[in-house]
Amino acid sequence: MKIVRVLTALVALAAVSACATPFEVVEVQDVLAAPSPTVGTPFTKALADEYKEATRHEALDEYEWRHAVVYARKSVRAASGEVVPPEDPAKWDVPVENLPELSAARATLMDDFDKGARERVPALAAKAQVSLDCWIEEEWERENDPGCKNVFLDTEPKLKPPAPVVEAPSLPQPLVVFFDYNKSDINAAAMQTLYEAAPALKAAKPTVIHIHGFTDTVGGKPYNKGLSEKRAKAVADQLRKLGVDGVTVDMVGFGKEKLAVPTKNNVKEQRNRRAEVTWEPKR
Repeated sequence: MKIVRVLTALVALAAVSACATPFEVVEVQDVLAAPSPTVGTPFTKALADEYKEATRHEALDEYEWRHAVVYARKSVRAASGEVVPPEDPAKWDVPVENLPELSAARATLMDDFDKGARERVPALAAKAQVSLDCWIEEEWERENDPGCKNVFLDTEPKLKPPAPVVEAPSLPQPLVVFFDYNKSDINAAAMQTLYEAAPALKAAKPTVIHIHGFTDTVGGKPYNKGLSEKRAKAVADQLRKLGVDGVTVDMVGFGKEKLAVPTKNNVKEQRNRRAEVTWEPKR
């Protein structure tokens, strides 16, 4: 009698379960009663659980048992360790105007999978796949319910691999900036040098930056001393404008001492009209 009562209950349940057969109802119930899988990869285990939750929702919340059994069968396959693929919207009778968006969403998801999302973030990858399947199903049913679509659009971006860390190129010391004759302003060539060096200098996170100004041998010592100090300050000001700030800057003007190219007095030599930048890296 007990068996008869169970079969009678199943038949009655099938009658109100959107055309599901008694055997399909049993499939759904078996999945809902099953424990979490113990075989397979982290992704297939998560996928089995996500399809199980979709099964529960369709059967017990929506009373769509024929949809529930589709998810239940996928849950069983995933629980066995099979990598069940996401649905292909091209194989569903979805509104033609919505097919491009669905196809693009699936292509994006497959690209994420190809780039290791299943292994890197298995739970999120499984959630994205099942939400895509649900979105396709909702479009097929012509339901104006964006729930699953929104879940997919929220989850899929989280599958992207982290951006590679690009290390700033090392910057040789000293950084040398040249000046026009009898000038302390930053010319175009000097500006380009500082502009290109600033990112690496910021990345170095120095504790101290030393900027030493120099002149050629034209002019008297007091004048060149002042000119070299102005050149050091001009470089410091420009580096600050380029974002190299929050660091101690040591500025010294040497005038026409410490020539880069030895010359006689009163000789114009651009290689001596310079500022040299060195720094002490962060410890």
